[in-house]
Amino acid sequence: MTKPLNLDKVELLIARAVQGRNLEQENRALREQVEERYGLENIWGDSAALHEVLDTIRAGRALISQCAHRRRKRDGQGVGCTRHS
Repeated sequence: MTKPLNLDKVELLIARAVQGRNLEQENRALREQVEERYGLENIWGDSAALHEVLDTIRAGRALISQCAHRRRKRDGQGVGCTRHS
């Protein structure tokens, strides 16, 4: 912040922060609604065998994500970046 304090700038910064926080909360709520409505559990039945398959898929997805994250860190790339050959 610069001195003297510019109240208009402070007000704008606070408004942007509040708006960003509200958007994050709205996004989180909408993602939860989509997952509840269209998640894997709602596509198929409710058998124990199906739950076992879905748990395996989730574990595999998490494992792949972790491996990709570690590889990017090891290769010096930022997380979320893709390598183009």
